[in-house]
Amino acid sequence: MGFAFLATVAAARALGPSAFGTVVLAMSVTTLVSTFLDITLEEAVVFYGRQSLAAGHIGRLRALIRTSFVLDAGVGVVIAVILVALAAPIADVASGGRLDPDLVRLATLGMLCSTVNGTTGAMVLLARGAHLRAWIMAATNALRLAGVLIAIQVGGAEAVLAAYVLASAAGSTLQGIVAWRVGWRQWRQGGDVGGDRIGLRTLAKFGIHTSASTSLFSARDVLFPVLLGSLSGPAAVGLFRVAMFPVFLAGVASSPIRLLLLPEQATLAAHRRYADLRRSIRMHMLGAAAIGVPAAVAGFFVLPWLIPLLFTDKFTDAVDAAQILLVAAVWQLMLSWGKTLLVAVGRPEIRTVIAAVSLVITVAFLGVLGSHGSDGAALAYTLADLVTGAIWLFLARRLLLRAPASSERAPVLSQAEATRQ
Repeated sequence: MGFAFLATVAAARALGPSAFGTVVLAMSVTTLVSTFLDITLEEAVVFYGRQSLAAGHIGRLRALIRTSFVLDAGVGVVIAVILVALAAPIADVASGGRLDPDLVRLATLGMLCSTVNGTTGAMVLLARGAHLRAWIMAATNALRLAGVLIAIQVGGAEAVLAAYVLASAAGSTLQGIVAWRVGWRQWRQGGDVGGDRIGLRTLAKFGIHTSASTSLFSARDVLFPVLLGSLSGPAAVGLFRVAMFPVFLAGVASSPIRLLLLPEQATLAAHRRYADLRRSIRMHMLGAAAIGVPAAVAGFFVLPWLIPLLFTDKFTDAVDAAQILLVAAVWQLMLSWGKTLLVAVGRPEIRTVIAAVSLVITVAFLGVLGSHGSDGAALAYTLADLVTGAIWLFLARRLLLRAPASSERAPVLSQAEATRQ
């Protein structure tokens, strides 16, 4: 994530708010369309792939990967055709006529290059684990930074966007090669399929279910700059993207915590230690507040100096918005347990509902405040976060207070039993 942030800083400094905003808009509209139309197959391949590996059905695993690859590639091509054909009206809606449709078409190439990343990423996870996947992502972001540094010497928004596209293509190629070497080549001697073949319909159905909440949460972040661009123009989008600096830092700080939270929460829930689970949430929130509130107070006084230093004086107008977003950053840090909790207690469908509600709330606030530029957008984003967070707290309280307070250990379900339930 560090390389990705540095690439953003370099692009923003070189392009300025308006041109940088067009790059953000072009990538956002393509991501938004693909988020709703695409199917995330990575979790499905990992789920069924682990079953096949555990049963020794390597041939079935290879058949699964072939099916996923074809589905990933086919859906990606269809989405790319739609985006290219409708680039002009999409650009008009997203920016009020101020975004060049060719930038949308160029960004579509980046989406197309990464269309099979779900399948190849799952292969890497099945073969070698998350650490290798993390290194591939780091290499992709490093390539993106290098490409942006070259692009800003060559041209404007088009060159920077082309650098993003080339980095995406290079990263996808690298991941594909690694997946082939550590996975596909090792599973070459698969023999018979073994058991029932996992068909296209089953894989797609699983992918649709696992994609729902992820797509809605992603759509919230992607839709925000698109709506802001239509209300206030590309310059406001560029300023708002820079103003999100505190939220970005909160995300970096909470990402390793979220990796640890799910197994901890799932273990406590599986043993019905709900009192310990409630205590864990309280301690997490108090600890996050103890760190986040003083950091936000310091940030309020540091941001007027730091943002112009990092992004040049062209982005001075982003300071007020960034100060507003300090509240959202602290709130997100305190509530980083929310998404994992609902999965741990076996209620992922509630997470999907909250994601949909969050999207509606965000759109409503932005519709009212988005015409006031980046400051109005920052206030809308913060208010939406506060309301959504209150919903998280209310539901968590209801779920955990209704749960038995006993700390007695209950039998832990086997993977097969859990899958049947």
